[in-house]
Amino acid sequence: MEIWLRSLQDGWSTPVVTTETAGAGEWQSVAKPALSPDGQRIVYEVIGATHGIWVSPASGGRAVLQDTESPDQHSPAWSPDGQWIAYQRLRDGRWELAKLPLGGGAPVALAEADPGGGLQTAWSPTGEWIAQTYRGRLRVVSVE
Repeated sequence: MEIWLRSLQDGWSTPVVTTETAGAGEWQSVAKPALSPDGQRIVYEVIGATHGIWVSPASGGRAVLQDTESPDQHSPAWSPDGQWIAYQRLRDGRWELAKLPLGGGAPVALAEADPGGGLQTAWSPTGEWIAQTYRGRLRVVSVE
């Protein structure tokens, strides 16, 4: 499993995320890739011995694990300004929706999440709300 960028216009393709660049150790798959709003980075989840949210430069290069506190993280989404990542994670035996500042800082818990990390997380275009699937329904949570 790898993530590649491809230019349909110019006819080139290049690997962005591989087992060598990810630094995630042994993995089974990568999932839910999303480009940052400025197109410079890509966030994705790695499924392996642990499940983690990673960010790589879109031009290729070394990936960075975003949350070192939780062994199980899913469904990353960029904030509209590209300064935060919202995701669902396991912490102290409970699932939560959290946001994490890009470039360092502690995760901020926002709400409960479904066991297993839910299916989807998405920011509103204004950045004021985060939507998530929760108990089979769509739920919208304030980022404050």
